[in-house]
Amino acid sequence: MPGATELQRVLADLRGTVSALTRGYRDQGRPVTDGSPELLALCARLEFLLQFDLKEKRSLWGQRQDYWDFLCQGLRGRHEHQGITHVRHLPQLRTPLGRGRALLRYCLARRQLAETLQLCLLDPQATRAWYHARSPFLDPQLCADLLACLYDLDGVAFCLDPQPPGLDAGWPPSTARCQQDVQRLAQAEHEALAREQAAREELGRQREVEREVKGRLLELLREKDSLWQQSEGIGAPPAPGPCARCRSTAGPLARRHQCR
Repeated sequence: MPGATELQRVLADLRGTVSALTRGYRDQGRPVTDGSPELLALCARLEFLLQFDLKEKRSLWGQRQDYWDFLCQGLRGRHEHQGITHVRHLPQLRTPLGRGRALLRYCLARRQLAETLQLCLLDPQATRAWYHARSPFLDPQLCADLLACLYDLDGVAFCLDPQPPGLDAGWPPSTARCQQDVQRLAQAEHEALAREQAAREELGRQREVEREVKGRLLELLREKDSLWQQSEGIGAPPAPGPCARCRSTAGPLARRHQCR
């Protein structure tokens, strides 16, 4: 289970990520997209905080509840949050974790993340029903610092895919990670082609050696046959000579002797 030291580290990393996003948007003037590695880091760290010391609860059907259920309960009865309605109408989401991730992305795209989280934390008693004592949401100072940090994101524009695939399994990978994966795949393909080429060359060398061995074996068989014939006194058949009766010689134009 993560401890207080890791919690402080994640909070510090979250502040650094928010600073990087605000500084990048201020300097470049372009909205943050799914290709930003800082976006992936922000979502992962925010999810860590929402799951930190979260009590284990289950629905009536036995499904394990997550911070999505906490956010839904915190927003219930105050006003109809459009993000909740939007996420519930996404058919590809099957788990509370995937729905929670979709809601965070929805709030980021509409600059409502800090406000939405603050609405969910207005009732400390309801928050204690979902979190144990170590949660940063039960520490007034940590909670105030976290909300102040997230309110800085209201000045950053996010242009995100409203229906990203695979949120049940994980956050959408950033472009940098995709490029790394593509490079690894290209390198693996190059290595596979090199191995295949080396195998072809080795097979060609083996076939050449096989041909040489077969040729040498044939020569040895011929030499053995020649030595055997010499040892047995077997020579080549004598050339045909003239007929003893008519003294004529058979040839291409006269295949039969005159006496026959």
